[in-house]
Amino acid sequence: MEKEHIEYLKWLLTGIGALIGMFVTYRFGRKTKIDEIRLKKAYEMAEKIAELIQEDHHIRELLLENYNKNLGHMTKEDAIEAFHKYHGLYHDMKEQMVQLPRKINELQELNRKAIIFLSKKLTGLIDQYIKMTRISFITDGTGIIINTYAEEFFENLRDEIKLKERRGLYEKILDELRKLKA
Repeated sequence: MEKEHIEYLKWLLTGIGALIGMFVTYRFGRKTKIDEIRLKKAYEMAEKIAELIQEDHHIRELLLENYNKNLGHMTKEDAIEAFHKYHGLYHDMKEQMVQLPRKINELQELNRKAIIFLSKKLTGLIDQYIKMTRISFITDGTGIIINTYAEEFFENLRDEIKLKERRGLYEKILDELRKLKA
């Protein structure tokens, strides 16, 4: 080969090498940037989930403590009657109870959005926690809903099996959230 062709070939191969290098750098840089964005989004969601779970758990524990201190010595029926009858005494408890469904709905919505950013195990644990906190109303048989929220709420809250399971789920969720930060 002539010297001129060799120089041309060197120049051509250098150019091709540079193009390949730029392409590889672009692809890895883009993937790194996408991973950074996903990780940032996952952390943001995890922080919000942690906040909501902790608020919900704290309120439930506080309500349980207040119920046991103020109403726990009564029969279930007398306790519910007193809870409804003495609005002023139990106003704060009622206010806290009203907050919980909103927090759980917010947590559920966030968990649906987080499913692509957080682990299946974590989102599954959150779903289990949410299901444990759901309260249903009863009907009178004719389709009219009877407001039994307080009764159902306290029954759910005080159920020893559900209480133990809910506390266990809470700890597992926090453990999974901590793993994200590690």
